[in-house]
Amino acid sequence: MFHTCFNVLNTAILIGFIPQLERLVCRLMPEDKSKEQQPTTLHFISRGVIQTPEIAVLQAQKEIVHYAERMHRMFGMACALIDEKEKKEFESQLARIERYETIADNMEIEIATYLEQVGNEHLSDETKDKKTTTVDGNAVNLTRTEFALLRLLLSNRGKVLSRQQLMDTVWAGVIVTDRTVNVNITRLRKKLGSYSQNIVSRTGFGYVFEEQTDA
Repeated sequence: MFHTCFNVLNTAILIGFIPQLERLVCRLMPEDKSKEQQPTTLHFISRGVIQTPEIAVLQAQKEIVHYAERMHRMFGMACALIDEKEKKEFESQLARIERYETIADNMEIEIATYLEQVGNEHLSDETKDKKTTTVDGNAVNLTRTEFALLRLLLSNRGKVLSRQQLMDTVWAGVIVTDRTVNVNITRLRKKLGSYSQNIVSRTGFGYVFEEQTDA
């Protein structure tokens, strides 16, 4: 009974000081205005367990369309920025474009990670359209993309192929980034075992398949 009366009395006394207490807390713990709320990134890819490959691919397709729409908006802002004369508005728009660029980079990484997870864990052999090659007499399953990369590199042994050349040949008609090439090359190397060192990266140029000579 005493405890209840004590709480009621405290509440009755302090209720009139709520505005003052609010200002005191705000002064002691100011809001960080530099951390503006970021727009939502992924809208369609769920964070839960992927149940079927078909749903996973559909989610990724929708997310890529969303990504393209965001890039289109950012491009429009960049075009408008060219004609902006007011310095303050120019800086505000530039900061907004930079935020969009950061979000776009994060989206690209998250989508690529999601698709890698789908490719490694959830798609059946038929869905992946696997190809089989042999390494030292052992069968190695490759995805269609990995197989196309290996065949292209082998047919051009000793010749450096740029990432753009790889994209134009292996992903003909599909828009991909350098990161896509790098990820698939990494997967291919892992599957080739000791022969992974034959696929050599030429910084700033691309990749080449080199025959390793014994010392």
